[in-house]
Amino acid sequence: YHNNGDGTFTKLTEGHIVNDSTNSRGGSWGDYDNDGDLDLFVTNRNHDAQFDPPEL
Repeated sequence: YHNNGDGTFTKLTEGHIVNDSTNSRGGSWGDYDNDGDLDLFVTNRNHDAQFDPPEL
């Protein structure tokens, strides 16, 4: 889900997170881009490392 910033959320139906059918095995929260908001990084089993920095 995408936080719309007004108290509502929109279900994501496409993109890297939705299209990756592997099993998630771990996650970490941190402020990657120093904008004051927490960012989520999720790791998957048997999958090459991929990281796409957040874009607005």
